[in-house]
Amino acid sequence: MYVKGMDLVAFHQDLFGSETKAFRVTPQQRRLYKGFPDKRGVSVTAEQAKVWKNPERLIGSLIVALARTVPYEGRTVYLLTPHHYEKWVEAQIRDAARHIIQRKKGSPENLRLLKDVFQQVHLRWNFAQEDEPEDWAAYGFCHEGNLPDWISNRLIKAPR
Repeated sequence: MYVKGMDLVAFHQDLFGSETKAFRVTPQQRRLYKGFPDKRGVSVTAEQAKVWKNPERLIGSLIVALARTVPYEGRTVYLLTPHHYEKWVEAQIRDAARHIIQRKKGSPENLRLLKDVFQQVHLRWNFAQEDEPEDWAAYGFCHEGNLPDWISNRLIKAPR
C-alpha cells in the first residue's frame, strides 16, 4: 500500500481514526513513521524489554508492515518478533483488525482490501540465520541483543 512519499501518520489516522485514545498517533509512532521506509520498528533497552508488551509500539510496527503490502498481489510481509511475544502479538493484531474493520465496514470493497492486506502480514520469529526478506517490520527487540545487522540497523531506539 506504500506509495513513495506516503504520509504514514495520515495512513495510521485513516485506518484507526482519532476517536479512540488507544489508537491515536503517539510521538514515538511519529518518529518511526518519519523514518519509513528505511526504519522498520523500535528497539528498546533490556530494562524496557522486561515490560515490553507495549501496544503503542506494536501498532507502529503493524502500520509499517501494512504500508509494505501491495493489495491483491499476494505478497508476504513479515512482522518479525521474538517467539515469546508471538501469541500476544497475534491477539493484538486481531484486535486492531477488528477495530479497523468496524470503522471501514460501510463498503464491501474496503472490507476486501483490508482482508487482503492483513492476510499478507505474517508473524515470524525464526529468521536470525536468513538473509533479509524484501518486506518486513519488527516488534519487540532489544538494541543490546544479538540481531543481524539488517534488523538492528533499521530500528529506531525507544526513548528511555
